[in-house]
Formats: sequence, structure tokens, C-alpha cells
Amino acid sequence: MQKFTLSICCFSAILVMGLSSCKDDDDPFVPANLSVNTETVTISEAGGTVEIEIVLDKAAPTDITVEYDLGGTAVSPADYSVVGTEGELDIPQGQTSGIIEIDIVNDAIYEGNETIEISLQDVNSTDVLITNDDEAVVTITDDDPQTVVSFATTTLEIKESDNDELLEIQVNLSGPAPQAVTVQYQLTHGQGFAIDDIYGEAEEIPAQFFDFSIEGGQQQVTIPQGGTSGVIQFQIFSDFLLEDPEEIEITLLASTGVTLGTNTVMTITLNQEDGKAIALVWDDAYTDVDMDLFLWIGDNINELDFVASSTNPDVDPKLEIVFIPAIIQDAAFGASYTYYSGTADPMNFEAHFVDFINGEFADDFDVYPGTYTIANINAWDQTGAPEPAVVQTFRKEAGAFVDITDITEPATGSRKPTVALPQEIKKNRSGLPKVSTKIRPF
Repeated sequence: MQKFTLSICCFSAILVMGLSSCKDDDDPFVPANLSVNTETVTISEAGGTVEIEIVLDKAAPTDITVEYDLGGTAVSPADYSVVGTEGELDIPQGQTSGIIEIDIVNDAIYEGNETIEISLQDVNSTDVLITNDDEAVVTITDDDPQTVVSFATTTLEIKESDNDELLEIQVNLSGPAPQAVTVQYQLTHGQGFAIDDIYGEAEEIPAQFFDFSIEGGQQQVTIPQGGTSGVIQFQIFSDFLLEDPEEIEITLLASTGVTLGTNTVMTITLNQEDGKAIALVWDDAYTDVDMDLFLWIGDNINELDFVASSTNPDVDPKLEIVFIPAIIQDAAFGASYTYYSGTADPMNFEAHFVDFINGEFADDFDVYPGTYTIANINAWDQTGAPEPAVVQTFRKEAGAFVDITDITEPATGSRKPTVALPQEIKKNRSGLPKVSTKIRPF
């Protein structure tokens, strides 16, 4: 009886063991879930260190390495640094969490609130799964005083002749710069399309049309540590063009270490300087006539170099103008008046010499008449055409224009060339923005 009982017991044990073995084979393995413990954290810039806990819902089956990405508006190492290997976190076997430790940089620059975005990317174990709770955002609140940048003034009017020294535009900070601050700005040409040398060279515009240049060539101004202001420097150019007022617009841009104040746009109005205008005019009755004017300058009448070609006001197609600024003192000049195209024969025209002072033309001016025939047509920009030649000369001496000759009128031809016309003016001038719209004063 005892033996039978023992056998039953042994059978029962075997049966239980078998059932237990079958149950283990049918129960699937469940990986550990990996996630961030807290999705949002806020810390002051002076807070020191922030800890982001990465947790497992059960013990790590082996030593694991978690890879993560860093993003956000804060920048490493300027705003923060990770203790240990950036982008990796090790969690030992048997542990249920690990810490990403981040040291916050307490600088003296106002930057506004910034963020560090931590995103779990991968883990080196198939026994661990990253859940959807895989991102944490740390907000660093700025504790620095806000430094505001603005212009000292928003408008300025100058003349082209105000170029004996650099024009300085002041940029102000609301307080001393905690460290060197570089303020970016943007230039726009504004009304009248003032042209700087960088734009002009890029667009292959002849230098006679340039209005100003930026010292340093970069659209930024640096204010040193402890400083409260900086200057943007311009060199203004005189030229041989008669122009309407032109505007240079400077706009301060958002820059590291400062915030924008209210006066962030500066408008400089560049007004026409004083001088002598020379206008080539012809009768409206010549409906198909086109003429051009070229100005030459030198130390004496026999040694003249090309200096400018004329512009044509939009309001009057029968008018070409060049301008001699008053700042030019003693010099010799020559003028070329070319019969570019047309059918008028004879064709009468006039050269007018008129003073331009404080934005207005003088009531009195000198008139020099000329007459060309069809034989004088000189399409100077066509291949093989003779170059324009000087047909009238004069000098400036002690502020006065003297020895102005009559206009030479040869019987045939377009003038025997005496000087070569530089290649740079043989461009299509119709597309250039530098065209005066002043009303004809004659």
C-alpha cells in the first residue's frame, strides 16, 4: 500500500513538472520599456546642473547603452555641456534608471529663454524597447538684464559733397555690453536707389554711378565689452550726375546678445550737391533724333580723360545732362555732343551751362548753339564707329568757369576722334536706375 501510494506521488510529481515545463514554453518574453521620466523641466541660467532621468520599467537585462540626440535653441558648449559622453548614457545590468547630467552655462549675455531638446534614438539591446515617451525639453530661463540696441536717430539728411570725412551712424546699447557684441544690419537702396560699391560691382554698373561705400565691406558693427555704442561708417561719393534725392536705409537685425529696440530703421537722405549742370537739348520737332553727351577732364585742354556719360531725365526725352560738382577746383574740361541717330538735316541743338545751388537751378544760364547735318551722325556704340570727340572746351579756375569755346561744327563726319572712349560706358544705360527726374529748367 505504501509502495502504491509512493508511485502515485511520483506520477503526480512528474505530471506537475511536465505541466510546469509546458507553461514556461508558452509564455513570451516581455522586453523592458525605456522612457524619459519627466518630459518638461525648467531651470534658471544660474541653476547649475539639471538631471534628466531615463527609466526602465524593470531591471536592465544586461549592461545597455542608450543613444540620444540634442536639439533646441540652446547651443553646446556656449549654453550648456553634458557630463560624460554627449549623446550616450550607460545603464548597468540590474539597474532601472540612468541620469543625463547637464551643466548650464551662466553667461552675462541676454539671450532670452532657450531650450535643450533630448530625444532617445536607439539602445544596443533587443531586450529593451524605447516607448513613445522618448523626449524631454529643458527650458533655460535667462537671468541676464536685457540689452536693447537701437539707432541714436532715425533720419539724417546730407549732401553728396559731405564727403571730406567718413559719415558715422551711431548704434546705441541700453547699457554697457557684458562682452563684445556684434550687431548685424541690412542695407536697402531706398527711394531714388542709392548705389553702394559692392552692389555696383556685382551688377557691373560703371563706377560713375556709385553713391557710397561701407567701410570694412561687412554689414555689421562690433561694440566692445563695456561699450555702449558703435558706429557704422560710410564714405559718400561726389559724382558727375544730376540726381533727385536718394535714400540709404539701414535696418538693424536680431543679433546674439541684444534685443531690438524701437528705433531700428535709419533713413539717410542723400541730396544733390552744388555745382554746374551742362545740358544738351534739341527741339521736340525732331521726333526721331537721339543725342548723347560725354564729359572729359584733365590738367589741360590737350590731355583730357573720359569722366562721365550723360543721363536722360524720364520727364524729357530731348535732354541729356552731366554735372560738375562744386568741389572740383582747377581743371580743364571737354564736352562731346554726338548725333546718335535721326533724320533731321540740318539738326539744331544747344548746350546750356546752368548753376545748381541748394537744390535749385539758377534763373540765368549760358547757351551755346550748334548745328549738325545728317553727315554728322555718330552711332558711337556700334562696331567700327568713330569714337566721340571733344567739340567744346572750357576750364574751371578759382571757382569760375572760363574760356568756354563755341561748339565745333565740322562739315562732315562725327568729329575726328581726339581721345578714346573707355569701354565701360559701352553698356546699355537704359537699365541703370541712376536717372534724374528733375523737371527741365530751360
